[in-house]
Amino acid sequence: MRMQGISLVPDPQWRLMGAIISFYFGARHQADSQDFQRSIAQIMARVPTVVENTRALQALRSGTPLVAQSAPSAEFTLGALALSDNPVLREW
Repeated sequence: MRMQGISLVPDPQWRLMGAIISFYFGARHQADSQDFQRSIAQIMARVPTVVENTRALQALRSGTPLVAQSAPSAEFTLGALALSDNPVLREW
């Protein structure tokens, strides 16, 4: 019964519906593609910062206490590494 109703739809109306549906899905595909390209561009813009941060972290891992002192944003001092007179540690 449904197929009989579909066969009553005139051919120009099928063409119009096909064009509307094609434009709708085509526009969605284009918008998704542009969003993807925009996100890739944002990620690529962040790469130099990530590389710089990675190098700074690797420099801090080198194991020498002087590296922490030479880092521009580090608040470490060599005084923090000095042994203090702690009676509990002496007892232990």
